Parts: sequence; C-alpha cells; structure tokens
Amino acid sequence: MDKLLKNLYDGTLEPSSRYYAKTKEYQEVCRLHRKHYQEFIEKLQQHDVRLVGEFLNILDDQISEIPFEISEVWIDGFRLGSRMTMEILDS
Repeated sequence: MDKLLKNLYDGTLEPSSRYYAKTKEYQEVCRLHRKHYQEFIEKLQQHDVRLVGEFLNILDDQISEIPFEISEVWIDGFRLGSRMTMEILDS
C-alpha cells in the first residue's frame, strides 16, 4: 500500500496509460473504425488532397479531448469506489 501511495504522490501511477479494452467486440469495432477511416481518407484524396489535412486536424483536435475524458471517468470511478468502501465499513 505504501508503494502505491508513493507512486500516486510522485505522479508515476497512471492508470489510464495501462488501460486497453480486451474484448473481442471492442477490437472488432476498432478494426472497422480504422477501415472506415482509411476508406474515407482515400475518398478525400481523390477529391482534394487539402481536405485530408483539414480532416486530420479536426481529428487531432477531437483526439486531444480523450485524456480529459479518461481522467474524469477514472476520478469518478475512484470516488465511487471510495464511497462504496465507506458504506461497507459503516455497516
């Protein structure tokens, strides 16, 4: 427990960096998304190569939000777990 608290304090504990979905369903969804993404990029290149860069910039902006979302979800889950522990200890 002491090592866990020390790592948390030092900032070396990063639960979000260790997370990855393991289900076959999730992996299949990701595979399909990558396929659709590549197909769309190819369509854009046929029409206007400049659109590819614009599209990638839009995606980069959206992707930059993900760490904030993961952080909020992790914090909320930690709070929920703490409340559950308090409730168990209180009964």
